[in-house]
Amino acid sequence: MRLAYATQNQAPRIKNLAVETEHDETAESAAEGSALAQSEHLEEPTRNVTITWDATDPNGDNLTYRMLYRTVGAKSSDAWTTLARDLKETSFDWQTKSVPDGKYQVKVIASDAADNTPDAAKSSARETAAITIDHTAPAVGDLAVTVDGNRVTLAGEAKDALSNIVDVRLQVDNQGDWQPAAASDKMFDSPNEAFTATTRALAAGNHRITVRVTDATGNSSYKAVTVTVK
Repeated sequence: MRLAYATQNQAPRIKNLAVETEHDETAESAAEGSALAQSEHLEEPTRNVTITWDATDPNGDNLTYRMLYRTVGAKSSDAWTTLARDLKETSFDWQTKSVPDGKYQVKVIASDAADNTPDAAKSSARETAAITIDHTAPAVGDLAVTVDGNRVTLAGEAKDALSNIVDVRLQVDNQGDWQPAAASDKMFDSPNEAFTATTRALAAGNHRITVRVTDATGNSSYKAVTVTVK
């Protein structure tokens, strides 16, 4: 006796959905030693968000993927915007330069439609945690200057709308030797940080001192003052 039967199709499974955010460190490093670093603002490098995942199909079907994104907190059922479709690889590089600042979620949808009839095809979806897209450099307030002998101390405050301030450094006369500043609360780990930075011993004369503030997504802004050491 022979018995013919069709295996019931099962939905794909998505796991290990991960997000990695990168920025162009080469462009940023090149700018540090240029004349642009003496201005208060600098054109920022393009960010790239890499999304990777693992997916399997219980029936061994070939899978294709669709990517969508939306603003975190969106309530409308049609708030998802297509990011990519008909992907066969389990990774996607999202160039975010044209995306406004904000917090976003990305949804990955896996489909086995390529190996099944339309009425039998199945899909499954998984969403990322919130992804911060931040192209805007931190704002640096006025710098208070104190000259004590041959050393100069700068005090100021930095703010960022979306990301934590993670690094503040000082440079004298565009020499490229960026020295770390100190956070007033001992650690740079919030969007609003007060800081102080003290130079090494300086020769008598005029000196241009630049402060660089960097947020967690790699945006940097600069502010400079000229001081006289007697």
